[in-house]
Amino acid sequence: MRIQDYGSFSVQKKKNFTSEYTFTSSLGFLEVKIVNRPPELTNIDDISCEIEYEAQVERKKEGIQDINFKVNLVELELKVDDYPEDPKEFEFDIVPGENIDSKYFIIKKEERLIPSKPSFLHIDMRKSMNIGDFKIDIHFGKNG
Repeated sequence: MRIQDYGSFSVQKKKNFTSEYTFTSSLGFLEVKIVNRPPELTNIDDISCEIEYEAQVERKKEGIQDINFKVNLVELELKVDDYPEDPKEFEFDIVPGENIDSKYFIIKKEERLIPSKPSFLHIDMRKSMNIGDFKIDIHFGKNG
C-alpha cells in the first residue's frame, strides 16, 4: 500500500489536521474473483489489480467513530492463456462515476476496518468486455 498524500499523513500542525487520505493498494490473484466472464476471458492465468482510494476518518472528541472509503480508480490487468499462441493481456481502467455507473460499484465494509485497505474485489462482468456493464463489490477490512 502506498500513501499518495504523505504530507497530510505525516506530522502536521493541529490546526491543519485533515482526516482524508489517498492511498494505492494492490490485490493479487487470490483476492480478486471474476464471474460471468465473456468467452475472451475463459482461461485467466494471472490477475493483478491496483486500487486508488480515499479514506476519510470520522472522529469525535471520544475518538474515531468510522472510516469511509471512496474508490477513485481500479486498474485491472488479466493474462489469458491462448495456447498455442502467446498469452493475451487485457487491461481495464475502471473509474466509478465515469465509465461505470456508481450504483454498480459497491463498497462493503467488513467487521474490522483496521488495517484499512481493500481486502477483496468481486467483479461480475455480466458476459461483457464493456466496463459499463460490470457490477463490482469491493471489500475493505476483514471479518472476525
